[in-house]
Amino acid sequence: MNMKSLIDAQTKSIASATEAESPITVRLPTSTVSEIEELAFTLDVPRNTLLSTLIKDGLTVALNLYDSTIDETVEDLWVDEEKPEARRFVILNTNKRYSIEDHRYISGGIAAAFHGRKHRIDQLRKDTDVYIYENGVGIIGWGKASGETIVKDYGKYIGDLHEQSLIDYSRVAPLSAKTIRKIIGRNLPFLHTIFKLRTNDGLEIEKHLQRI
Repeated sequence: MNMKSLIDAQTKSIASATEAESPITVRLPTSTVSEIEELAFTLDVPRNTLLSTLIKDGLTVALNLYDSTIDETVEDLWVDEEKPEARRFVILNTNKRYSIEDHRYISGGIAAAFHGRKHRIDQLRKDTDVYIYENGVGIIGWGKASGETIVKDYGKYIGDLHEQSLIDYSRVAPLSAKTIRKIIGRNLPFLHTIFKLRTNDGLEIEKHLQRI
């Protein structure tokens, strides 16, 4: 349900949650709170339902804007500015906000990308260390790229899924973004579909991964 459908419906029925919820505290200007309460009263829905819808809609706008500013074709995963013979590391985001099914597929040991970013998978060199990252959780898996891309159909899109199997893949105890930042001393663009790590950063992260 988005903001438009909520207003159109003006319904008293509240859909049951499809996933676990977590409490969050936000301080807002008094005038904004008054407007929220007035709108919730007008629509005859609980204030929490209205707030949840507003946040989800706003988050979608922000994420789409973020995606539109990313030009991932600039960085070449084949190039290593440090040492050509050095180990290569990348982080691959399962992007579960788009599809839980795709998230499960990738987290099962497949390096995959769809649509505009599918050719990023083609750039993975054999034995590149691939850390699988889940939004809100952290690195959850680890394997090495096979170096052989398989092209598949994806729904109505012919040849729109590119994937490589991950050799010696295993799940790992989640390593959060916050912990990773402490380990390497800087933040990383975790919302990108796939991005390269500096070799030293990849090695430091590897020390903290626990296979399960």
